[in-house]
Amino acid sequence: MAQVDWDMKEVERLVTQHSAHFNKEAKQAWKKQWERDLQFVVAEQKVLKDQEATSDEIEDDYTELTEALDALGRQLKANESAAPREFVAPELPEGVSASDLRKTILSQITTRKVDTEKRLKAAQANEAQRLEDLKQRTVWR
Repeated sequence: MAQVDWDMKEVERLVTQHSAHFNKEAKQAWKKQWERDLQFVVAEQKVLKDQEATSDEIEDDYTELTEALDALGRQLKANESAAPREFVAPELPEGVSASDLRKTILSQITTRKVDTEKRLKAAQANEAQRLEDLKQRTVWR
């Protein structure tokens, strides 16, 4: 009977040792593995949701493109059936040739008096605006 008692104590020690080892090491290892697996599943779900959103956007874009192309096709058909438009130059007054008209226009352009005060004010306003823009750019930096 002494041998049985000793064997029972040895079995109890081994069971306690095994339980401690399981609770301390094996259980923690499995918990870490389950956590990694769960993170992987969550990442896959996110990828799936992103792909689904991208797919929906592509479908919407395709629908909009189809509608735009249909409208363009209708417009092109309408333009084809309409009479072509051509530029028709106005007729010159009697007694005026094209070369005379050209000379007159060019002489008006060359003899036009330049308003230097107006040009100077415009240049000053442009310089003030440039300085203001430069000030705003340096403030933001």
